[in-house]
Amino acid sequence: MSLTKSDLMDLKEEIDEAKEKKTKLEARRDLLQEQLKEKWKVNNLKEADLKQKQLSKEISQWDEKIKTASAELEKKLTHDDEGTEE
Repeated sequence: MSLTKSDLMDLKEEIDEAKEKKTKLEARRDLLQEQLKEKWKVNNLKEADLKQKQLSKEISQWDEKIKTASAELEKKLTHDDEGTEE
């Protein structure tokens, strides 16, 4: 198989475009990693995943506390309302 000058020029253009795309993607990756470090204090995706799991657990715990406190408050308010009717 023999490549013509035109074929080689097309390949060179594809390679140049791929290099440019790679450079843009690397820059985007670096920016996202920097944001992870600054905003979430993590250095990589593995740490980000662990952080997400930790935060989800904390949210669930707070949700349970809120539900419990809300139920207790509702019970107290209902009990207080019943006491004032007498």
